[in-house]
Amino acid sequence: MGRSGIHEPIPSPDQPPDQPDVAIGPLIRTKLAPPRTESAPVERQLLLERLDRRRECRLTLALGPAGSGKTMLLAQWRKHLLLRGRVVAWYNVGADDDDGAFASYLVEALRSAGLAVGMQALVAFLRTGADAFDILLGALIDALDDAGHDVHLILDDFHLACGSLSQRLVDRLIEHAPASFHLTLGSRAHPALSLARLRAQDQVNELGYEDLRFDIGEVGRFAAAQGLHGLTDDQLAALHRDTDGWAVGLQLAAFSMRHARNGGPAVRRIRGVPGQSMAALLEYIDETTACHLSEQELRFLTVVSLCRRFNRTLCELLTGDPRAGEHLERFRRENLFLLPIDTPDIEPWFRFHRLFASFLNSRLARFDAAELRKLHQLASHWFAAQGLFTEAIRHARLAQDDDLAVDLIDRSLDRVSRGAHVAEFLDWCDALPREKLHSRPHAYALRAMAELSFRRFDRFAESVRDLDLMQQTHPELRGMARAIRVFGALARDRTDEAIELGEPQIASIPSGQPLSDLMLISFVGFALAQVGRGQQAREVARLRFAQQCAAPEARGLMPYVRPIEGLASLMDGDIRDAERVLSAQLESLVGDEAFSFESAGITTGLLVEASYQADHLDVARGLLERYFDVITAAGLPDNAIFAFRVRARLQAIDHHHAAAAQTLARMEEMGLRLGLDRLVAWSLYDQLALPDRSSRHAELLSRLECLALKHAPGDLPRATDEIVLCAQMALAEQSLQTDQHARSLELLDRAGRTAGRLGRRLHETRIGLLRAMLYVRAGERERAPALARELLAVAQARGMVRMVKDLGSGALPLLSLLRDTVREPPLLAFVEEAMQTGADAPVAADHGAPVADGMPREILSARELEALQLLAQALSVKSIARAMVLSPETVKWHLKNVYGKLGARSREEALALARAQGIVP
Repeated sequence: MGRSGIHEPIPSPDQPPDQPDVAIGPLIRTKLAPPRTESAPVERQLLLERLDRRRECRLTLALGPAGSGKTMLLAQWRKHLLLRGRVVAWYNVGADDDDGAFASYLVEALRSAGLAVGMQALVAFLRTGADAFDILLGALIDALDDAGHDVHLILDDFHLACGSLSQRLVDRLIEHAPASFHLTLGSRAHPALSLARLRAQDQVNELGYEDLRFDIGEVGRFAAAQGLHGLTDDQLAALHRDTDGWAVGLQLAAFSMRHARNGGPAVRRIRGVPGQSMAALLEYIDETTACHLSEQELRFLTVVSLCRRFNRTLCELLTGDPRAGEHLERFRRENLFLLPIDTPDIEPWFRFHRLFASFLNSRLARFDAAELRKLHQLASHWFAAQGLFTEAIRHARLAQDDDLAVDLIDRSLDRVSRGAHVAEFLDWCDALPREKLHSRPHAYALRAMAELSFRRFDRFAESVRDLDLMQQTHPELRGMARAIRVFGALARDRTDEAIELGEPQIASIPSGQPLSDLMLISFVGFALAQVGRGQQAREVARLRFAQQCAAPEARGLMPYVRPIEGLASLMDGDIRDAERVLSAQLESLVGDEAFSFESAGITTGLLVEASYQADHLDVARGLLERYFDVITAAGLPDNAIFAFRVRARLQAIDHHHAAAAQTLARMEEMGLRLGLDRLVAWSLYDQLALPDRSSRHAELLSRLECLALKHAPGDLPRATDEIVLCAQMALAEQSLQTDQHARSLELLDRAGRTAGRLGRRLHETRIGLLRAMLYVRAGERERAPALARELLAVAQARGMVRMVKDLGSGALPLLSLLRDTVREPPLLAFVEEAMQTGADAPVAADHGAPVADGMPREILSARELEALQLLAQALSVKSIARAMVLSPETVKWHLKNVYGKLGARSREEALALARAQGIVP
């Protein structure tokens, strides 16, 4: 049997042929396809005309109890739209679809309909949940906006979407997607969405149970289609009255009447009115169907209900009946709640109506436990043979067959590791006793890597201990286990441990295990760069070229290798080279979905710092606006530090100190939560520079000094020595401000030695300039120029523009002294530009500050406030324009006014200040 309709995108006439088919995990593709409309005995023509008249509505609701015909109506509506050239996406929500699964199916439904939804956003959401909510929302809205045509999304059984983020995602999509987006929900209950505004705009088309009920004419056509010809008007009226026009009731009545000697008694027995309890409904189904089915037929249906979806070959296997295909066709013709699924497979797939499935499952629960386990095992093996591992593992677990589940997990590694659903893989592993995976070294290694990626450090420590024991029986695991330990040390900011473990093994490359070699190259290279051994880091990184051809399957590791040179240049203070290398790296990866998440987290995290230090602030802002949550979720500690610090510094440059404080508080919280003290230290250090933190200086300094004592330097440099550097620089700068010249000089000397030992050339240069500033303030002006001239020449040559500017107005006396002596035009221009920045700082000190009542200096107009609120939802200008029914140019004009009134210079700063003042949530 072909698999095209299960794990490959559903073909769409609007899907561009060159769109990459990216694996996002083991999705069940039949959930992205509706039941075939041919199975419907009656076309709901009046309802379809009503839907068609209001097809431009933002939201359509089909609300009704179980069995009221919602799903088939929506399937007919989908076909109706497709025949009119509309683009339609379908997703059948499942009872076990958590927020991650919901987002994955939603994205894939839209991608299958031809929309270019960025996978990067989905992976970020799967990794971090709420932290990347706006990234995912923005990606969905941008894809809808860029589609250039109307898009209809149908979510059936939406009442099963119980996740808070799932509900919120749909709510925000309805509110902020372009006008070309039309959402249809099928649900048993009224969705918990904020619809007041849409209702006021008459943008909600709602069909309730009264609308879904079959009228007398439809009952007559239904009866005729079921072969019940010749019914009198009185019989049809009785059938309509007794079933209340309820779709399931009609199906049961027709089935019962066809199997009775005459219609009268069967019709009189039917009293299946919706609204009863589920138990009552199941009892009703039992009364009206079981008596008309043979024991063999009822067992056939009950056994098949074991699976959520099935086809002929699976039914033959489970029931042992070679005539399974004939039975399915007969049940389909008799409309016994068997729904064919609309997939392109040659072998059709089916599922039961949910209500009928519940009835059959209640009978299945009476089976002997041993028989049930055997059936689940058969189903598991069958699904695995088709490459459908999600269903296969589900049945293995229901069979309580841990060995089978482990085997299936091992067989699914390639598919899972290339997709975004590593979280589901971890769930599979967590459901099993740890020792069950000990015989599967590669699965266990992937588990350990996944735990690191999700920063589950405690569980990772257990996995590493297990890997060490497993090497005794699996010697081929040694290289991989060593590389994973190095990665673990690096992720937890233990660079000394990473180098000690990994550097001695570099000499043995190639080892015959190219995947392990590439991992080792990646992680050791990063560790060496972090401790200032840039040249060795570059040499290690070059070893990758020999491994690329040897291990094409390790392509996903290359994002870890390529930025090593950029990090080495950053640590060495060569900002120009770092920006060049990292920009080229990012450009080469644009559109390469295979690297999207990890490359974004690693490469952009480093590029943000390089762009900031090069004084390319707009570039840094743009990268942060797009990638901030990705960087902090996927990157190593350095990436997170750079992202938080640059964001806070940009906010401070624009004098949004409350927003900067919030950013640094979030950085500190992340460091405390993950046990990454370096994040905490840099947060404390940068908080000391904020003007509204003067009352907390003593507390912040005390905490920083305590952290420094905890991380006293050892014999070899390590990344956490930066914590000591932070404390030394903070104390030196405090002494400098209070004119404690001797104390300042002593502390600056210590900080300079620490920075030099760590290879932090940018910090070393800055400390040297602070020393020159101290000489000027201490009246030793003759010592300052030569030192400052040499350091500024290095800063100018290497592109350390922002470092000099960030010295602020305190550097003006030194820069003025230099301006009178410097003759080289490039260096003179560099000095004068720095002086201009320092001279401007005091004038703009209060720019953008809120007034006493917490509101902006000028009242925002209604239109400006609406534009700002939409901006806060991560919408693009085009999307805001669509939402406000304005041109993009008018929206830009409103936003320009908003920025001016808030005192902001960019989107990010406007939102930060607005949130700080309570203008937007």
